[in-house]
Amino acid sequence: MRKTIARMLTVVALVGGTAVVSSTSVSAAKSDAKVQKFATSDALYSITTTKQTATPPGCVGSQCPQVETDVPALTPADGFAELVGAKKIDTYTTMMGNQSLKGGCAISSTSKLLCWGSNLYGQLGDGTIVDSLTTPVESVGLSGTVTDVTTNGFTTCVVTDAGAVKCVGKGSWPEFTRQEVWGNVRIETQTWNGSGYTSSSTDTNTQACKIVKAGVVVGETTNCWSQSSNFSLAWVDLFASGIKKVQIAGSSGWDNANICVLKTDNTVACSKVLPGTRGSGESNNTSEYDCNNDGIYEGTSWCQNNGSNPAVFKIRNNNNTMTPWSAATWSWVDSEYTDVVDFAMSEQAWGGDGTMCFIQGADKSVSCRPFSGVQSSGDPNTPISTSGGTWGKKNEIEGV
Repeated sequence: MRKTIARMLTVVALVGGTAVVSSTSVSAAKSDAKVQKFATSDALYSITTTKQTATPPGCVGSQCPQVETDVPALTPADGFAELVGAKKIDTYTTMMGNQSLKGGCAISSTSKLLCWGSNLYGQLGDGTIVDSLTTPVESVGLSGTVTDVTTNGFTTCVVTDAGAVKCVGKGSWPEFTRQEVWGNVRIETQTWNGSGYTSSSTDTNTQACKIVKAGVVVGETTNCWSQSSNFSLAWVDLFASGIKKVQIAGSSGWDNANICVLKTDNTVACSKVLPGTRGSGESNNTSEYDCNNDGIYEGTSWCQNNGSNPAVFKIRNNNNTMTPWSAATWSWVDSEYTDVVDFAMSEQAWGGDGTMCFIQGADKSVSCRPFSGVQSSGDPNTPISTSGGTWGKKNEIEGV
């Protein structure tokens, strides 16, 4: 009976139906015929189908018909060429509203950090908010060599050869404050009618949320209450050294996702984030005068002086309120496990809750434990939760 054999011994990743393979990793055979290698060199191949004519399963004898069927096959693919030979690839599929987002990050064979997908929060690490859905882009602003990477479609974190942890994209990052600015500009036009002035006016309202670090505005969005204001286009330092692996949980794009690290002392800790709070606003109101009606507001007093009545002049009234937001408070909660060889986080660990599993010691025993982080709704009518950052009961996994 004829059959098709597909052996994939060194498949590095699947990227939208694309496999990165080595030249000896895929072959097919029919009956006792000579094996045909589909992949003849290190390259990128798409998983597709091809037509094959063969005897139907279960049919024996010379009268069996030959039937054409579709069978799996690989075909050379364009794009993602730099992922061939990658040291690590981390991909994701997540939802933003009704839209399904796909993407990932890879450490290339030359140790470049390459990411692709949505870039709404700068999570590709290239210093922009320009999406790159089918072409990986190289990160900028990273010092050292990247040894580990994790991404969830909103945030990307890496470990460098110095043991540092750096993250980019969405998150209430430490040391980042916000300034909520509301403003109204009213332009009054005063026109002399022979006995007095008649007035007309136009109003322009402004609202902005400025993201500030060390006194410098590093970003701006429209509304500080919106979770979209919590992001950084530049890499943020979470650890300076002492880390060998990082993993970030899934996210709905609303709350801070759990970030967990494996330290060089073989212990694991996860982030506890208490988002910043809104302070009291300060108002600043000024009036400026354009007495020559030339667009230049050079004065601060009424334009009618010493009996002189300009035909037309303008007044610009600036009313602004600035409200500060404090920076988020970060801490790291130890898992109470020691001699950890490796760990993994539940793929469905949305927001601040999820389960961690650990491999420990020479006997490679496995144990799991839930972790509850801190969540914030971002809704001004809902108080920020101050609970969380706690580990649940340890569960030993028998027979592993």
